[in-house]
Amino acid sequence: MDIEKQLARCTTSFDDTLHELLSDPETANYYLETSLEDYKKDKNIEILMQSVRNVIEA
Repeated sequence: MDIEKQLARCTTSFDDTLHELLSDPETANYYLETSLEDYKKDKNIEILMQSVRNVIEA
């Protein structure tokens, strides 16, 4: 068996892990609050919107 198949069997994707974490309302709230604080500092709307999308998808 090649290494890619072995890794796929033993790992999860970042997106799957993130969505699992964000399915908890308390974690999602903290994530969005942190994203909003970061937006206030750097004004990067794309990152803020990605954070909102991540919570919606979760």
